[in-house]
Amino acid sequence: MPCTEDVLTLFHSAEFVRKIALTERMSREELERFCDRYDSVYLCCESYQCALNACGAVVEATKAVITGKCAGCVALVRAPGHHAMKNESNGFCIFNNVGVAASYA
Repeated sequence: MPCTEDVLTLFHSAEFVRKIALTERMSREELERFCDRYDSVYLCCESYQCALNACGAVVEATKAVITGKCAGCVALVRAPGHHAMKNESNGFCIFNNVGVAASYA
């Protein structure tokens, strides 16, 4: 289940999420210029949806643990999210999946 903007903005700013969402409609050249602003970030027009799915999986795993459905979970996702900062993609990571999930919890 993709992560919603409401959940993403528990950790990231709405402005940052909107900037990333705009990448869905960017040309290859626009994406390259956008990515040049960040450290080791490479995007295509599908990256936003992939990042929403990855973050959503981590949030769903977190929900399963905090509701007692399971004792622990592992979410094997791409983009991983562990290098992304509060309002900046970084190191091959778009959203900080753990930061979002922890804020949700």
